[in-house]
Amino acid sequence: MTSELGTKLRNARVEKGYTLNTLQQMTKIQKKYLMAIEEGQYNEMPGTFYVRAFVKQYADMVGLNGDELLEEYKEELLVSQQDVEAELDIPDDELPSRLSQRRNSSNDQSTLEMLMAYLPLIGLIAIIVMIILALILAINKIGTIEENPTPVNNTDSTVVTTLTPDGKPKNKAKDAEGSDATADLGPNDIKVGSKKLTNVSVEGGETIYQVNPSFDGYEFEVKGLGTDWVGYSENDVMLKDQVLKEGESLKYTATPQANSVLIQFGYPQGVEVYVNGTKIEFENTVYPNSIRFVLPGQNQAETPISETTTIQESNAIMDQSSVSQEATSSY
Repeated sequence: MTSELGTKLRNARVEKGYTLNTLQQMTKIQKKYLMAIEEGQYNEMPGTFYVRAFVKQYADMVGLNGDELLEEYKEELLVSQQDVEAELDIPDDELPSRLSQRRNSSNDQSTLEMLMAYLPLIGLIAIIVMIILALILAINKIGTIEENPTPVNNTDSTVVTTLTPDGKPKNKAKDAEGSDATADLGPNDIKVGSKKLTNVSVEGGETIYQVNPSFDGYEFEVKGLGTDWVGYSENDVMLKDQVLKEGESLKYTATPQANSVLIQFGYPQGVEVYVNGTKIEFENTVYPNSIRFVLPGQNQAETPISETTTIQESNAIMDQSSVSQEATSSY
């Protein structure tokens, strides 16, 4: 069965770079229901309420307006709801048991409502207890610092003493390699460990940083702030493709043949990108879901890797791996 609504949702998902496995993680909707929505098989849904609810949640997650889609395709959904209701039609001899179930459900809801009524009070008490504990810990910490002051650690730098013309000593801080900590840093340069990056982005274009002189000594790390898809490419060839959850991190080191590194993600609020431990900003409007690193002399204005190609390759990898994942994943 061909569904115009399902086709529109599938195309939006592909443009976002999400696979069905990724969307399942982000929406908590089982993969079989996501597939049913895309194929127009609404009779696979657990009930008529879930058809509209799942369609709206799916649309909002892939960047579409769920309310507008429900209004636009209300006739298609109305037909599907009639089909679902026909399949879920309960014989008359089962009505007494249904009535009994509703009574039990009402009792459960009454108990739940009572518990919910006390939740604000419980939350307020918990907050007060946490504040008291925080104050006690802060007071103890301040007292410990005053009793045992921390000695200054000078192991990270050495002090070179020279004499000024009037005979007074002149100190100059040096880093571990013997060079000034901010030496040779231009207005667009960022110090990342013992290396540096140069922001060569064009206004309104993709975020691009130049390494110097090669990728040797640069380590890339992506930290998850929420459930988000991450792709890592070298020379416009995707090498890694996986979903990163909150609190997880991935580290990459470029191969000797690399002259370009591209890091992509589902949405920029879901990750943070670091190079040698330094956080890298990627604020732009045209390519908000990617950041590129290039060698000196590379064409900085070149068109980045096609998102459609990357997404198709990503889907192929994720669909192949989903065969083995379905044995352990909860649908």
